[in-house]
Amino acid sequence: PEYLSCLPDTTVWEEPYMSLYLWHPAYNEYPVVGVSYDQAVAYCMWRSDRVNELLYLKENKLSRDADLSDVIIPTKILYRLPTREEWQEIAEVNYSKRSIKKLNSKKPGFGSRCNFSGNNIEDINADKCQITCPVKSYFPNSLGIYCIDGNVAEMINEIGIAKGGSWKHREEEYNLEKDYCYTTPEVWLGFRCVCEVLK
Repeated sequence: PEYLSCLPDTTVWEEPYMSLYLWHPAYNEYPVVGVSYDQAVAYCMWRSDRVNELLYLKENKLSRDADLSDVIIPTKILYRLPTREEWQEIAEVNYSKRSIKKLNSKKPGFGSRCNFSGNNIEDINADKCQITCPVKSYFPNSLGIYCIDGNVAEMINEIGIAKGGSWKHREEEYNLEKDYCYTTPEVWLGFRCVCEVLK
C-alpha cells in the first residue's frame, strides 16, 4: 500500500502516454509528472533517508546488507522542495557564454532555450509531439541546471504553488515572478529537490 500510494497518477495523460510515460524505458530521463505535493514531500524524505543510510554505511565501512534496525543514523543530508527564494535565485542565473553563443547561432536545433508550448522542439522529441522533454534538454545555466523554466512547472515548498511554467504554457506568459497554481496532480507539474547539507 505504501508503494502504491507513491506512484504517479498516469491518468493525467491521454493515450499512448497514459500507459507509456511512467513505465517505458524511453521515458527514464523525463521528469516525473502526475504527483501530488504530499508525494513530492514523501519522495524527498525517502531520498534523504536512503542517502543518509548510504553515508553511514560508507563511513562505518559496512556492507549494504548490514542490519541497521537498532542504529540511529545521523541526518547529514536533507532533500526537500525549494523555497520560493531559492527557486528564483537559481532561475535568475544566466547561461554560460558557450550556451549563449549556441543559442544565438543559426544552426538547426538551436535557438529555443526551453520547452514551452509553441516552441520548435522537433530535434528533441522524435515523434514531434509537444510534450515534456528529457531533463537534460536545451541548455543548462551557468550552474549546470537544465530546464529551470519550461518543461514542467516545479513545486516549491508552498503547497499549491509551482514556478517556471511548463510545456503546456506559452513562453510569452512566463515570467520569474509568476505563480502556477494547482490542487491536484497535473500533466504539466513536477518537482526538483534541493539538497541541504546539515551542519
